[in-house]
Amino acid sequence: MLYEPNEAYQANGTATLVDGVYGNKQYFKKNWLGFNGKDLVATIDMAEPVSFSNVELNVVDQNASWIYYPQAVKVYVSQDNQNFTLVQEVGKEVIAKSKGTIKLSFEKQHAKFVKVEVQHLNKIPAGSGGAGSPAWLFVDELSVY
Repeated sequence: MLYEPNEAYQANGTATLVDGVYGNKQYFKKNWLGFNGKDLVATIDMAEPVSFSNVELNVVDQNASWIYYPQAVKVYVSQDNQNFTLVQEVGKEVIAKSKGTIKLSFEKQHAKFVKVEVQHLNKIPAGSGGAGSPAWLFVDELSVY
């Protein structure tokens, strides 16, 4: 991961994203990685090139707790972990309709590395509790299939 989660919301570290255990959207401590004012940028090494056409992840939207859906999610692929190609991205509208489970589908890819970038909201909007403060981003269970 490019940025480490906040120390209060590390769960089991990076393994939390791929351990097959889904976090409860009402209880944020266990099985979630929490980022305060930072994006999640995770690169998965598939060990060898594999074919896939979907990436799925879970996020939380609990504005009273200063936790917001991301503003964008992007998926990149690479053979060498150096040169990445964007294969799909979704914005706020799609994310808002996702109810916390964001699924990105795209033309079948065959790659060794998958990078997922989940962009936090930046600042909490005016008129909301904590307005102007960095928004929290909570992410769990990143699946590639």
